[in-house]
Amino acid sequence: MTVTAEQIQAEFIDLIKTVLRRKDTDSYTGDTDLIKDLDLDSLDILEVLVEIQEKYEFDIPDKKDAERLTTIGSASAFIAELINRKA
Repeated sequence: MTVTAEQIQAEFIDLIKTVLRRKDTDSYTGDTDLIKDLDLDSLDILEVLVEIQEKYEFDIPDKKDAERLTTIGSASAFIAELINRKA
């Protein structure tokens, strides 16, 4: 199953809305910074990543990789790459 970064981005935004109970997600784009724009902390980001990892059954192999996921777009592209690499 091949997924695109755009598919993951839509799911990522939906999870921010659902898991973190955000209501203002309509304005989120790939350029939205997780920390600067959304004021998420590492626990918030981890909660969203865990949900995606469980859904697609993959692991982020290195903590340093997780640290470079700074925007919705960069996180979505990286996650799509991991999922497709696993497939």
